[in-house]
Amino acid sequence: MKSVLTVIFALSLNLVTLNLAAQAPKTSPAPAPSASTTSVSSSSSATAEAAKAPDLPATLTDAENVITSTTTDLAGLRTDKWSSGWKGGWAKKGVNKQQLNQTLEALRTTAGQLPAMVVDVRTAHGSVGSAFKLYNQLTAVSEALDSLAEAAQNYGKKEDYAKLSGDYAGLLRIRANLSAYVEQRASVVDPKGNISSLSASAAKKDESAKKTVAKHVVKKKSSVRSSD
Repeated sequence: MKSVLTVIFALSLNLVTLNLAAQAPKTSPAPAPSASTTSVSSSSSATAEAAKAPDLPATLTDAENVITSTTTDLAGLRTDKWSSGWKGGWAKKGVNKQQLNQTLEALRTTAGQLPAMVVDVRTAHGSVGSAFKLYNQLTAVSEALDSLAEAAQNYGKKEDYAKLSGDYAGLLRIRANLSAYVEQRASVVDPKGNISSLSASAAKKDESAKKTVAKHVVKKKSSVRSSD
């Protein structure tokens, strides 16, 4: 009788143990991240970086407006009519009008190439190469326009200087936006920084341009005080 009770007790104990084991929560190892998950994460990061770039469509629209204004002002400019200018006795008498005309014709040609370059940037969906090509052309135009605006201040008419200096400031604004866009896009396209030299060069040119704008403002104020 005792042996039977012992067997029954042992069986009951085993059943209780099995029941508790079945009710215990099972833990499974966390799955390793798949290649597709890593790819999606990298893609999301790249998209976030691209979103930080300046608004290129807005910049290009602004560029079209500024370029139209600049080319219109250049087309109507008559450097051959410049004399001592609105600065009177302060202006130099020996201004080389032939050189001024040559500078103006060259500037009209380079500025006339800008609209097609804006279209190229749009067609290329904002590629770094097309944007930087436009940036370089804007640099060439703005630097020549800076010289012409200074000549207008010294030898030309007051309204000519006002138009050219306004066009120059507008071109610098577009160029600065393109510089920021190229820098942001370059960091996404080539994270190793192989295009960083381009953005560094652009930053130096923009800093130099800001100083030139400040110089024009100081000169203009000084000229107004002198005329008073």
